[in-house]
Amino acid sequence: MAAEPELEVHQIGSLRYTYDRSVDALYVYLPGGVGTPLAETRELDESRTLDLDASGRVVGIELLSPMALGINVTDLPQAAELQTLARHMGFAVHGAHTIGSA
Repeated sequence: MAAEPELEVHQIGSLRYTYDRSVDALYVYLPGGVGTPLAETRELDESRTLDLDASGRVVGIELLSPMALGINVTDLPQAAELQTLARHMGFAVHGAHTIGSA
């Protein structure tokens, strides 16, 4: 079986991200998060997971099915930048921090 190719890391604003179209999964690295050892993963719901470092700082966010479901920015750090990223990628945006229509 052939190894899967690594996903290309892109950047918009201070956020770096990868998107795997084959499984509709977006991973967002928050500032300072690339290469940071993870200490804990916290599931917010079935489509949103936070990765934390040893000091409890959120360093990454996994968003499942953003193309199909959109992105709920409620309770996510950097919500305004996530909204910009989502719109740049063509994903709908939902949640308390949404500005304008999705």
